[in-house]
Amino acid sequence: MSGFLYYLVAFAVVLGILVIVHEFGHYLAARWAGVRVVRFSVGFGRPLFVRRWGRDDTEWAIAAFPLGGYVKMLDEREGEVAPAELHRSFNRQPVARRMVIVAAGPAANFILAVLLYWGLFWYGSEEFRPILGPPALGGAGPPPPPPRGGPGGRGARRPAGAGAPGGGGAGPPPPAPTTASRCCGSVASRCRPGRRCAGCCCEGRSITIRSTSSCSTRGRR
Repeated sequence: MSGFLYYLVAFAVVLGILVIVHEFGHYLAARWAGVRVVRFSVGFGRPLFVRRWGRDDTEWAIAAFPLGGYVKMLDEREGEVAPAELHRSFNRQPVARRMVIVAAGPAANFILAVLLYWGLFWYGSEEFRPILGPPALGGAGPPPPPPRGGPGGRGARRPAGAGAPGGGGAGPPPPAPTTASRCCGSVASRCRPGRRCAGCCCEGRSITIRSTSSCSTRGRR
């Protein structure tokens, strides 16, 4: 509920500012054209605050419903006008001046929008930086270019022991001797040809790391 009240009050404040600026534009244009302003009201309905001020004894009022406002000018179509003030009535003004008075309200709102955007541009605004994550330290760098002729084509490098192109596919590269010695060195004395020893295969006098399915079943114990 507090959030709803916050937005309701903010809406009323923003709308009130727009109304005041809009009606003040009409007021200034009417004063420039020599038209008497009878009342300047913010809001509609019953006046909550009224004060007379200015050379023309204008009524400045705040009404109960601040959803708009109006500027009441001297006009023969709305009431009787004293003969001494006929030249100051709105309906007696030339068309050009009446057009300026009518257009001054929207023009004031447009000028307000320009000033607000200029102030926002000058002050700036806080935004999130487009950073997805910190860069990796010691990265591998860009991948190497593919071999000439494509994978397995002419000029492509094949690992040692790999099959010929089109002949059963290329097998895995042989393991490094250091890895074989580290893995199978402890079982070298008990390893016999064709016997599986802790994931190692013994072929003759050499010990290599292979899959257990690659070991010969001959002589397995």
